Amino acid sequence: MALLGKEVKRLNAIMIVKNITTLISKGPEEALHTEQYCISKYANYAFDEGAVFCNTTFDTYLCWPPTKANTVIQQHCPKVRLSDPSKFAYRQCGPEGLWEGRHANQANAKGWTNFTPCFPPDLQALIAEVFNEHNVQTKFQIAENTRIIEIIGYTLSLFTILASIIIFCYYKSLLNKRVKIHKCLFLAMLFQILVHMTLYLDQALYPINDSSNRLNNTKGIDGTPNLCEALYVVMESSISATFMWILLEGIYLNFLVSKYALQSNFDLKIYLYIGWGFPFILTLIWAIINFIFYKDEKIKTCWFGYNLAASYWCLQGPRLAIILVNVVILCRVLKTVIAKLRAHKTSEIEKIKKAVKAALLLLPLLGITNLLTTFDIPISTNVSLFRVWCYTRQFMKSFQGFFLSLIYCFFNGEVRTVIGRRINNRTARYFHRNQLSVNTKRPTPKRKAVKPLPTVSR
Repeated sequence: MALLGKEVKRLNAIMIVKNITTLISKGPEEALHTEQYCISKYANYAFDEGAVFCNTTFDTYLCWPPTKANTVIQQHCPKVRLSDPSKFAYRQCGPEGLWEGRHANQANAKGWTNFTPCFPPDLQALIAEVFNEHNVQTKFQIAENTRIIEIIGYTLSLFTILASIIIFCYYKSLLNKRVKIHKCLFLAMLFQILVHMTLYLDQALYPINDSSNRLNNTKGIDGTPNLCEALYVVMESSISATFMWILLEGIYLNFLVSKYALQSNFDLKIYLYIGWGFPFILTLIWAIINFIFYKDEKIKTCWFGYNLAASYWCLQGPRLAIILVNVVILCRVLKTVIAKLRAHKTSEIEKIKKAVKAALLLLPLLGITNLLTTFDIPISTNVSLFRVWCYTRQFMKSFQGFFLSLIYCFFNGEVRTVIGRRINNRTARYFHRNQLSVNTKRPTPKRKAVKPLPTVSR
C-alpha cells in the first residue's frame, strides 16, 4: 500500500526521459553554435609536446575544448527547457585521448556529455532509474504505444460524452434528478478530457526534441508563464470532480434501491454543492501549496513532479477514500439485488448470472476500476508485466468516458425509448405530409355534361 496515492504517471515521465535523451544526443540543424565554429574557435590551441589530448568537440549545445587525458571538464548547463544554467554539465577524457561514452568501453572521438546534473532532482532520479534498465528501449516503445491508446480512448470518450450531453439537454422528458447527476458527471469528465487532449496536442506541435523548439523556451504551453500550471489545476480539479460525482452516483443508486426511497425527499442542490464545491476547495488548497513550493525554483519546470510531492495527498487521499466508499456501496447494492433475486422463483444458476452481471455493470458505474490508476509499479518490473499493466491501466482510464456514456445514455432503456418515440413521431409526420401533398396534387375527375332531355311538343 506504500505506492497508493503516489501516482507517479510513469508513462508520461518515461516519455519525458526519452525526449530528454533525444534532446542531448541529436543536434538541431539551426544550432546557435555550429560544430565548425567550435572547431575554429580552438584551432590555434597550444598543445604540450607529447601530451595526450581529447579533440575539440561540439555536443549540439556546448563547445568543449581540447582536454588532457584522464581529466574531467565541466561547463555551465545550456539554457534549454528543464535545464538549470547555474549548474554544470561535464564530460571525461579517457587515458587514450578519447572522450568517454555513457557506458564503460564506449570511448570515441565524439564522446558523451553528462547533462543529468542540469535537470531537477526528480527528473535526475527518473533518468537514473530508466537507464539502469536492460530493456529501456522496449519500455520506451511501450510508453509510445500507450500514448496512442490514450489518444484513441480520449477521442472516443470526447465524442460520446458530447453526444450524451446533447441528448440529455435536448429531450426535456429526460430532465429528472438521475439524469441531472449524469450530466454533471459527464461535464466533469469532459473538462478532464479536453485538458488532456490540449496537452497532448501541444506536445505534438512543440516536442521537446524538436530542432526549432529546443533552443526556444517560449514556445508551447510549457513556455507560457502560468498557463501550464493553470491547465494542471483545471485538470486535477476536473479529475477530483469526476471522482466526486461518481461517488454521488453511487450514493444515489444506493438511495434508489433502499427501502426508504419512496419515503424520503431527495435534494439535488446538496449534491450540486458537494459535487462541484468540494473538489474546488481541495484543488485550491493544493494549488496554493504548489505555488508556494515552486515559486523560488531557479528554472521553471511547470510543476514537474508535483504528483511525487506530499502535497499531492490533498487530492489523492480523498480520491482513494471515494473508491473505498464505493466498494462498500457496491457490496450493499449487490446484497439488495441478491435478496430480490432470491424472492423470485428462478434457478440458482440464473440468480448467479444476474448477480455477476449486476456486479460487472456496477464496477465502472461506481468508478472502482479507477483503483488501477491509483497503484503504480516500478520501472524495473519485467517487460511482460509492465506491458500488461500499462496497456490495461491506460485503457481503463482513457475509455472510461466512452463506457459510461454507453451505459448511462446509449444503452439506457429510458433514453432509447424517448429517442425511438421521437423518431417514430417524425417518421409518421413525414409520411403524413407526403400523403397530403400527393392527395392535393391528384387531379379531380371532370364531370361529364348532362344533356337536357328533349322537350316533346304537343
